[in-house]
Amino acid sequence: AGMSYDKCGAANVTGFFKVLSELKPKQFKAVGVLAVARNNCGEEGYTADEVITSRA
Repeated sequence: AGMSYDKCGAANVTGFFKVLSELKPKQFKAVGVLAVARNNCGEEGYTADEVITSRA
């Protein structure tokens, strides 16, 4: 699995707060903390959503 599941905790918190924003429960206070970072290794690292053009 490696790093592919590393973002699951923050994704769960984000989804939970999305649901809270839609339901708007009364008498409920929630605080969420997300630890997020762009994890590129080195100057030539790239992310999965980048478009890489080539003349090949």
